Amino acid sequence: MAALNGAAPKFAATFGMQGLALHQAMARYDKAAGFPMAWFFHMLTVRSAPYALANAVISDVLEGFQYLPARDIEVVKQWLYQPYAF
Repeated sequence: MAALNGAAPKFAATFGMQGLALHQAMARYDKAAGFPMAWFFHMLTVRSAPYALANAVISDVLEGFQYLPARDIEVVKQWLYQPYAF
């Protein structure tokens, strides 16, 4: 389990962001946090990424824009169907 050392990065995206711009914002966030899918885990724990992000990611997938591995897409889909937080 990764521990948060200091404050979580701020998710730099605007409401309605999608496609390449959203992917780039997620990649910057993950890089700043230091691990893949940080946006998702921080969305569930420290709330530094908005819940709407999960919807935007799956909307992109449905439009054919897939920037996450299939297993990560499945995790996000399952969260949308049965949300949880820590």
